[in-house]
Amino acid sequence: LCTLLAALKNGGVPTSMDAPRAAGRLKAEQGIPLAALLHAFRLGGRFIWDRLLAMALGKDSAAWLLHRASDIWLIIDECSSAAAEAYRVAVEEQACRDAAARRVMLTTLLDGTAGNSSRAWEAMRVLRLDRKGPFLVV
Repeated sequence: LCTLLAALKNGGVPTSMDAPRAAGRLKAEQGIPLAALLHAFRLGGRFIWDRLLAMALGKDSAAWLLHRASDIWLIIDECSSAAAEAYRVAVEEQACRDAAARRVMLTTLLDGTAGNSSRAWEAMRVLRLDRKGPFLVV
């Protein structure tokens, strides 16, 4: 919301996309679905739009609002896109970290460096391997 208001004050140009990007990354890290994040941006945009409509009582205000309508929705779209891109990057980074962790666990199981059986069982649980097998290693 602050990014939208600052952009409106600044002639329709967002000065920074840091807040939407931070929101996108945070929601990805929290496991919030992307659809929910984008819905929140639409709700925020609608809230601002409704407040601006309520304040546009005079002819001058209404004319200003009419001319700025596409700017407002463009800013909301740009903020949503920045948040979605940061979300996508965060999800990809998490997937890479998860894949690397799975590789380490699998290597630990296969090369016998698990040390003790509880560590091996934990690696199998995380990898979702059935304790009873059978297993085929190529």
